[in-house]
Amino acid sequence: MPAHPTPSLARHGMLSIRGARHASSAPLPQDPPTIELGRQIFVYNHLQRNHVVYSLTKALKNNKALRQIPYNGKKTVPRALRKDLWAPLATLTFPSAPIGLSTLQKLREFRRRHELEKAKWQEGDSHARRRNLKVYNRDEEEEERKKKIKERLEVLVDQKANSVADIAYVLGKLDFVGVKREELVPAKE
Repeated sequence: MPAHPTPSLARHGMLSIRGARHASSAPLPQDPPTIELGRQIFVYNHLQRNHVVYSLTKALKNNKALRQIPYNGKKTVPRALRKDLWAPLATLTFPSAPIGLSTLQKLREFRRRHELEKAKWQEGDSHARRRNLKVYNRDEEEEERKKKIKERLEVLVDQKANSVADIAYVLGKLDFVGVKREELVPAKE
């Protein structure tokens, strides 16, 4: 039997004590059975600003939700989500995951398109007004410009109406393609 020097025995004893301290006797938590990713889309609405966020999970994830909020200038995107300011707007359930994922992609594309088209429309409108001004008053123009920026931000941030219309359009397209409404709405027992 090989003899261990005292420091080696002490080190071995300390390692076994540490292992026992950090070991857990409680059973490991098991993941609940999950639905296929994409079968359900959860739509959340910001109560004050009417931001809309799409999620594949029932709980909002901070980073994924913040990526969906457009940056339109200073103080338009929060640093973190406050759970008390977000409420569920809708839950969309689909018969299969690929249909749900393609619907989510379409909804995100439509939102991006709304953002870009509104920005171009607002920009073109202000240039036309600027050309028609005959009297140049710097203070009034600066004040008017600040008001227009605030109005434009409010219009860009308010996504609720467009999102509801987009959802109706995409679900109508699914109905037209051949996915029956009975498959979209689960039967109540």
